[in-house]
Order: sequence, then structure tokens, then C-alpha cells
Amino acid sequence: MNAGAHGAVGAAGACEGIACALAGENVEATVIGQFGTKDRELVLHYRGEAVGRLSMHFLHDGLPMPTRKAIVKSGVTAKAPATSSVPFTDQLLTLLAHPNIASKHWIIRQYDHEYRAVPLSNR
Repeated sequence: MNAGAHGAVGAAGACEGIACALAGENVEATVIGQFGTKDRELVLHYRGEAVGRLSMHFLHDGLPMPTRKAIVKSGVTAKAPATSSVPFTDQLLTLLAHPNIASKHWIIRQYDHEYRAVPLSNR
């Protein structure tokens, strides 16, 4: 990370703030902008030129959350769940193995390893 970032590696090699946390996780970091400017904006830079600008209000409050009302019908009762001869644990494991539900950890790890192996000059 460059000097002036929120945390940097000092002359003695000690790290501070975000730079230290990322270095501890073996994660590369590059300063691409400033967060929290006097105008309350995120400003992104490319080769010294501002190429993106977003207000903090938009980033944190820009998407209005819909308010929905629940309608409760009186006199409606739930049906008892159907019974099955397949044990609950087996049913659960079958569901968790489905690609839409199963962990995506393996693909995330594969991407991280492949991406980390590409030199910065090739990205």
C-alpha cells in the first residue's frame, strides 16, 4: 500500500491499520481511491486521475428498502408435515449436497489460488 493510505508499512518495517491486517492474511492491496473525503464521497483513481466518484449517502442509504405488510388470515391452520421413511439426517444431507445449496468454498479457493498466481502486470 502507498503512503497516505489508511495504514501503511513504516520505515522500520512495522505495519499499521488495514495494511497490517491484509499483510497478516497474505493479501495484496493497492490504493485505488479515498474513502471519506471532505465532500463525503468515495473517489476512485487510475494513474493519478479520478475515474469514479460516489456519495456516501448513495453507498450507505441509496437503495430504498421496501416496506411490506403481512396479511394474517384468521382460521387458517397449518397441515401436519408428511412423514417419511427416510431418516431426517439423510434428507438433510441430500439437500445440503444439492449444487444450489452446497458450499461454494471449493470454487472460491480455486479462484483465489489462480488469481494470486497471476502477476500484477498480467491483470
